[in-house]
Amino acid sequence: MGSVTSSGRGSVNPWFREKFKDLGTPVISGHIKKLVHELKTFLT
Repeated sequence: MGSVTSSGRGSVNPWFREKFKDLGTPVISGHIKKLVHELKTFLT
């Protein structure tokens, strides 16, 4: 679970991040450009 600020900076709740990781779900945190790159890679 996360959000992106108007400046493109990501924010992820640490509790959710760890719970998703424990379930084996990929978690990406960082700049919005990183998210866009990862989504493009995943979808191609």
